[in-house]
Amino acid sequence: MIVGSQESDKCLLLRTRFKIAVTETTIYGVNHIFHYHAEFSQFLPADISLFSLLTIIFGLIVAWIIVSIPVYVAAKLVTKGKASLWNAMAATLLGPIVYAIVLVIVDLFLGEIVGGGYLWGYILALLAWIWGYKSIFKTGWLGAIAIAILAVLVFIILGIMLGSLFGLVIPGQFFPGL
Repeated sequence: MIVGSQESDKCLLLRTRFKIAVTETTIYGVNHIFHYHAEFSQFLPADISLFSLLTIIFGLIVAWIIVSIPVYVAAKLVTKGKASLWNAMAATLLGPIVYAIVLVIVDLFLGEIVGGGYLWGYILALLAWIWGYKSIFKTGWLGAIAIAILAVLVFIILGIMLGSLFGLVIPGQFFPGL
């Protein structure tokens, strides 16, 4: 006998955080969650063409290469020329993946135990990303931290140089002294 259908806080959290469709029904006073399925149709338009999909993939690959250049330059400086562009591309690809996995796992498990697992999640995810630099470039912890900091600085410098080269305007609210 189905008494009624309602949505609990857990279902609402799953629905809003992970975009998952959840059906929860109360049977004989006990809540049962019946099915989970991700709504992936909202992420891709129904009328996407093969050319559009290939253009998106090509754009993502070009963006990946461009974002890997600052990591490559920083790793070349720190490892005294032992780094390669392929290593930098691997670090640039795996770093965010490891970061996201660690962040989600720590938030789900530690957030339930301690509450507010986001801070610990961010700290441990950043350490995991730096550990990825450490293992890919075969350097120590300080070398990996130096690669991360130098990559950010090189990225900012390249952004300003390319912006100036192509005549892009730098917003005054970010650089008031310029």
